[in-house]
Amino acid sequence: MRIRVIRVLLSVFFLWTCALWADESPVIRIGTVELVGCSLEEVSVREALDLRTGTALDEARIQMGMDRVLGYYEERGYPFAAVALSHVALEGDRARLGFEIEEGPRVTIGALEVRGNAITKPEVILRELRIRTGEQYDQRRIDRGMRHLVRLRFLERVHPPELRYDPDKETVALIVAVKEAQAHRANAVVGYVPGVGTTEGFFTGLVDVSLGNLAGTGRKVQARWERRDPQASEIFLAYEEPWAFGFPVDAGGTFGQKQRTSYTETAASCFLDFPITERFTGRLSLGWEQAIPDSAGSWMMPRSASWVGGLTLRYDGTDGWENPTRGIRLSGSADVGLTKNSATEHFVPSETGVDRRRYGLNVEYFRSLRRRQVFFIGLHGAAVDSPERVLPLSEKLWLGGAHSLRGYREEQFGGIRIGWTNVEYRLLLGPESRVFLFLDGGYCFDRRMGAEEEGATEVETFRIGYGFGVRVRSRMGIIGMDYGLGRGDGWMEGKVHVGVENRF
Repeated sequence: MRIRVIRVLLSVFFLWTCALWADESPVIRIGTVELVGCSLEEVSVREALDLRTGTALDEARIQMGMDRVLGYYEERGYPFAAVALSHVALEGDRARLGFEIEEGPRVTIGALEVRGNAITKPEVILRELRIRTGEQYDQRRIDRGMRHLVRLRFLERVHPPELRYDPDKETVALIVAVKEAQAHRANAVVGYVPGVGTTEGFFTGLVDVSLGNLAGTGRKVQARWERRDPQASEIFLAYEEPWAFGFPVDAGGTFGQKQRTSYTETAASCFLDFPITERFTGRLSLGWEQAIPDSAGSWMMPRSASWVGGLTLRYDGTDGWENPTRGIRLSGSADVGLTKNSATEHFVPSETGVDRRRYGLNVEYFRSLRRRQVFFIGLHGAAVDSPERVLPLSEKLWLGGAHSLRGYREEQFGGIRIGWTNVEYRLLLGPESRVFLFLDGGYCFDRRMGAEEEGATEVETFRIGYGFGVRVRSRMGIIGMDYGLGRGDGWMEGKVHVGVENRF
């Protein structure tokens, strides 16, 4: 918050004179502008004031000019500066303006204080300000630091800063009051996929625990287990260290293992997240992946081991995390992998050394329609570029389920290129609650092995899903339910996903 004092002294005589003049001449223009009390570079102060000779005299223009002058002073160590319009004199159709500037003391930052933090360590919050004691006061840097604090997930609210002035030392203490958020989450989801024909229905499940502010240090730890169908399960572990090596970058690592119908995939990676701008971030990653087919998969795919390096760029221009009402989110990724394939007892790969590339693009747009009504559309796409005629199952991209194409089983469609769109009409019930209708569309392109003389065949799949969902805040946490219908489904044959997310 900027500490500003604006004093505008306009005499009753001046107002009466201008009123009489307006009857004879509808336009009064600015003549000369006088500055008193200015010790800084006067040319720069006049540029900030921006009241040029010959422009129409306008109260709003004067107020904005004075505000810019105060901003100019605040950026140069004068947070208590004041500007007053001391006199206005009419000379024909021109007005001579006089401004008096009280600069006040030029101060430095003497102390940094945090209030309201019960869990988070003060130094964790203060380092995000990126301001040090002894520096000259600069409102631009303070505003930038406050925006950094607002984007921390473990802070629910950041109040405007306060200043405490020490006249003996000519310093100010910058005091920041915050309200901490419940940064830890435990998410449990149970889904049911009804049977089709002679195939029995089955349950799916997810348990996801995330600690977003471990011991008040800002460190993040995540552990997730997921069961997508009777033959598919997954575990995932992640750790993230903020401000690694004393710089505003986050370093971390992940480990995961996927059990699928015909193979087991193990992956480990390390990454480095870095800021580009306040809303634009990047990630560099390096990982190792291994896929081992089981007895059934050994007929269809080789053993493989890969080193993968990647770059991801993200932009978040929305107005919130949970229920955005406006703005756009963008992300794009590119990975390069060097893979070594090994033959199994029943399968010989067409390529032993493979250079694979993966690309991804995601766009999410939020627009407020009316009060508590939001339109959302998401566009997503991914592709794998490989010299292999048929891509192994472990390298394919998968589509279907609660996080992509709703109304279909998790990872129901696999291919080398996928794309999907999610369209929602949302009615917001609270900061974390909403009901919505959705319409999803998905596309999948794949090359599959045909008969020996035919080679690979190309398969394209288009699908549409639709349904409704709800997210409600309760004492148990955020309860969510999605009901989706796919092609050919009756009203009682939809896919149901029910979840509870508890924060602590």
